[in-house]
Amino acid sequence: MSSPIRLEYVGHADNVRLATWMPRFDLDREFAHNGRHWTLDLDLPETARIEYRIEVERDGRWDSMLDPLNPRTATNPFGHNSVLSGPDYVEPWWVEKTPITPGSITELRVASERLGGRRSIRLYRPGGVEDARDLPLLYVFDGDDFLNHAQIARCFDVLISEEVVPPFRAALSNPRRRHVEYTASDDHAACMLDEILPYVRRRVGVTKLAAMGASLGAVAAWKMMASRPDSFAGAVLMSGTFARTPHPELDQQMLSAIETFVDDALDDPVPPALAIHQSCGRYESLIDWNREVAAVLARGRERFAYAETWTGHDWGAWRDQIAKGLTLVFGGDGEGP
Repeated sequence: MSSPIRLEYVGHADNVRLATWMPRFDLDREFAHNGRHWTLDLDLPETARIEYRIEVERDGRWDSMLDPLNPRTATNPFGHNSVLSGPDYVEPWWVEKTPITPGSITELRVASERLGGRRSIRLYRPGGVEDARDLPLLYVFDGDDFLNHAQIARCFDVLISEEVVPPFRAALSNPRRRHVEYTASDDHAACMLDEILPYVRRRVGVTKLAAMGASLGAVAAWKMMASRPDSFAGAVLMSGTFARTPHPELDQQMLSAIETFVDDALDDPVPPALAIHQSCGRYESLIDWNREVAAVLARGRERFAYAETWTGHDWGAWRDQIAKGLTLVFGGDGEGP
């Protein structure tokens, strides 16, 4: 089912168009005009959520702006986008909840021989839980972006406070050279497991591990789990850049590293006891690769879910999958009280 939505722009312009950064978004992007009034009719799926900007050409120069008639926005590492959704799209239940017992986040700085220099890790601790208590530890790649653009700390607090999932801790990590460290790097996985993990264990009790990442971060999460599967409960993989053929954002070295890892990981998948939640937007260029990976990872796996949504490659789409992924990996129903 789909729903008609009209976008409007009022003002002097030579051309007006919709910018979405979604390669599989096949609807018309060019506004029609009548004098200073410009309109674009979209027929969106009823559960769709898209982020966009309006581009306006005046005198040969294009300017990008938020939709002046739409107050809904979302942040990303580069700024803000306007947000549009179909009538049946619903934000995650936890977004507007106030956690009963908020957790805390502290910064740890760990010396790394494998990657060089010191690595900054933000350690999330759930409220009301002593450090000596052994809990699962979730590695979150691109941790600051998840904090700033996907409300992940609120999600943790609410899920744990409402007893939707058992308590856990999280190590939120950020890369220095993302296109090297997050392309299935052996050194990066070893840093997380052999340098970061012992440092965290000296401060809090850790049982099983889990990993979460989006885009290239999903490659890093899968790589770390595959490096030491016996230590893991599972992983949450969002819009994974599981490239098998050339991609405009990957140079040949990155593509080769990812392709080699994915081929090997699909030939010898992680044990079926590990839980995996995988998701991807139907408007993304990555959707075919994610479908291929999902078909292999699902075989014989006791706890596996693959979600396709009418979304693009953005932090709002990944925010919507956090609770579902965590409840699959750590247990619970994910629907809230």
